[in-house]
Amino acid sequence: MSRTPQNKPCAVKDGLTFWPIPATSRAEAAFGLDESAYFDRRALPDVPRELEHTVQKLFFEGGRMPQLANGVDREAASLRLRAMLASFAPSHESKVATAAYALWVWSTPEIVQVAA
Repeated sequence: MSRTPQNKPCAVKDGLTFWPIPATSRAEAAFGLDESAYFDRRALPDVPRELEHTVQKLFFEGGRMPQLANGVDREAASLRLRAMLASFAPSHESKVATAAYALWVWSTPEIVQVAA
């Protein structure tokens, strides 16, 4: 069953910036982000289930990123997503919710256009 949140995502949520995509170093992509870059596991946002499944699949099996809105730098998004998934710091639930939220922002044209 599909879960569709009532609201659209925000460029900045709970102190975390998703758009514009934060600069991410190659070291962060290899070793992961600091725990402060993730949602608190006790206060996770409602994210479309399809995107959570996409993140789970990318985490466990790899693969291609989903379609992103026009104007999103796929290389920057891929590097940021890789850094999110590489970290051992947060709980798995926080990691999945944060990465799925990022994909939601990056695939929502209204957010990308408004914040650009």
